[in-house]
Amino acid sequence: MVLSHWGLTVSPFRQPEKPAWFYHGPVQEEILARLQFLIEHRHPSGVLVGSAGSGKSLLLQVLSKRLTADGREHLNINLRGCDRHEICWQLAVGLKTQPSPNDSPYRLWRRVYDRLQQLRTLERDLLLIVDDAGEGCPDGIEVLTHLLALNRWPESRVSIILGCRPEQLSHLGPRLLQEAELRVEIEPLTELEVGEFLNASLAHAGCRDPLFSNGAINRLHVLSGGNPRRLNHLAELALIAAASQKIGCVDMQTVEGVHQQLDQAARPPYRKAA
Repeated sequence: MVLSHWGLTVSPFRQPEKPAWFYHGPVQEEILARLQFLIEHRHPSGVLVGSAGSGKSLLLQVLSKRLTADGREHLNINLRGCDRHEICWQLAVGLKTQPSPNDSPYRLWRRVYDRLQQLRTLERDLLLIVDDAGEGCPDGIEVLTHLLALNRWPESRVSIILGCRPEQLSHLGPRLLQEAELRVEIEPLTELEVGEFLNASLAHAGCRDPLFSNGAINRLHVLSGGNPRRLNHLAELALIAAASQKIGCVDMQTVEGVHQQLDQAARPPYRKAA
């Protein structure tokens, strides 16, 4: 009912993690350009810093997709909860070393090291894109430090792009942070960008007409704090509410009503004293 009311083919705000739905704003393009500059000039490391829901993981996915289109070999790794064994396993698999499930962390690292020696002979670099870097176990993060230490070989360089939340930067450790020659922070969307973000998402879903009033855009910007994940959630609920009311666009009152309902639902239930 909601999709037919707005003339949509799919829900516009439930696809936030798909590169095809990436919002190509000037700020996002600048971030990608800076990361690609670091890669092209073979710098050892860079950090993409963004709060939860800021679009950090999606930016790394888009970067990976562009590198693939350019024929640039790289590995994508997620460090969330990974210890030394898990990160070495991901590297060994990604580098096609044919590891065994019974391999110890030392054996896995030996496979990785030997493969890097081969890359050195071929004068080929290793590029890693590591998401959720601040959520890895200390000994897992230490593996990345060991990789960067191999950059004493000029024939073959190791470059690592790290994705991390600001409150987790300290988890990376001083040695890894010192190697990061570029730190890019994802800023919240401005009100103008919120409007462009909403219209771009609607266009991807088959609707070329703006469905949010200026007042609604203003309230969505304020209530979401410019955070794309929160913005998607509020916008989706506002579309549903406006469709149920059979009105032609999402106005400020609809957005405010949705926010109040969410606020009430988040409050603990009132219990009358005995």
